[in-house]
Amino acid sequence: VAMPIYMVYFYYYLQGVVTIMDSRWRVLALVFLARSGLGVQFQTIGSLGSELQSLLDIGHGQFGLLVGLFMLAGVFLSFPAGLLGRWATDRVIISGGLLLLALGGLLGSLNLSFTSLAIGRVISGAGFVLGTLYFAKVISDWFEGRELATAMGVLVMSWPIGIAVAQVSVPWIALEYGWKAAFLASSLWCFLGAIAIAFILPAHVKEGSDSSVQQLEELPTFELNHWILTLLAALTWGVFNAGFVVYLAFIDSRLLETGMSAHMSDWYASLPSWIMPFTAIIAGQWVDRTGARYLAIYIASTASVAALLILALGTASLLGVLLFGFVGASAAGVIMALSVEAMPPARRAFGMGVFFTVYFLCVLPSPGIAGRLADYSGSVASALIFGAFLFFMTGVFAAFFRWFKGSSKRSASQI
Repeated sequence: VAMPIYMVYFYYYLQGVVTIMDSRWRVLALVFLARSGLGVQFQTIGSLGSELQSLLDIGHGQFGLLVGLFMLAGVFLSFPAGLLGRWATDRVIISGGLLLLALGGLLGSLNLSFTSLAIGRVISGAGFVLGTLYFAKVISDWFEGRELATAMGVLVMSWPIGIAVAQVSVPWIALEYGWKAAFLASSLWCFLGAIAIAFILPAHVKEGSDSSVQQLEELPTFELNHWILTLLAALTWGVFNAGFVVYLAFIDSRLLETGMSAHMSDWYASLPSWIMPFTAIIAGQWVDRTGARYLAIYIASTASVAALLILALGTASLLGVLLFGFVGASAAGVIMALSVEAMPPARRAFGMGVFFTVYFLCVLPSPGIAGRLADYSGSVASALIFGAFLFFMTGVFAAFFRWFKGSSKRSASQI
């Protein structure tokens, strides 16, 4: 209960710290704190994994399905959500999404059954779609052309920070006050985030514009090369997040499988989520100054593959989680920034809808597939090996994006 209140206090503290800075940094601070509620709500079930599997009498496959259902709404809502700016402002849409997240968590706390938890996950997932898409749009609008990779790194790291908070707090809340209290705490965080966005987020000059109408009327001008670049950027971002979700869903079980205590496994599992925000900002600053975005992605994807294989096949668990946190996840903001390169500004809301539809299609089935592999093999190591494959594909899709972008520029220069 105290954590969401602290979140609001911390925003005002940050606002005072950055008063001398451009207002865009104050926007980023608010968005970071509100968006972290998405990670808290998502990870609440993951952090109760062993307990819920025991209480519901379900296997790894069904648990993975429950985790993945959070992404189901995104497959159907991302595209139309990208056009909601025609009727509502960013503030209204984001606040509504956070309220849906709070409602889904509240519903999940009312009854301990697979069905009620599944319905709550789908409702929360609908709010996640709205928040994810329009948080990214707000930051793209405010930071376009100026330190975008850094801003995107801060933005996307709000998700793992929320996850880390859930990883260390949810098991303790459940132990002291019961599993319902854990769901209620995550819902309260999202509710307070909705209030903060509605009353504090400043209006932007682009907010409430009629750009979505133009997108509908001028859809053919979203050229083929923009479609392909958007698809490749979305696949890169999608498989990266799919690998991360597989890690989150099964790392606790894998560490317990190696004989680690429940308390130590919670802390080990959360280490990358605490480390990632700092490494992502450092990577974003480096890319903004050097332009070496693809090298950053290749290094990160290779490190992620190595880290998950260490966790799956070896016993050096601390090395695996530290490698993943310090290097493997560092390029998250850089990968997200590919979406801005892929689409023209006038089509960004529409393009983001396409981008996140592909993203959700990548993430939705991944935990279920990983869980089925774990059930089939009899070891959670198989799930993490599948996660390593997803991180390998991150580098592959980034390479395709780089090649196609370069070939498009060469073709245009020859015309």
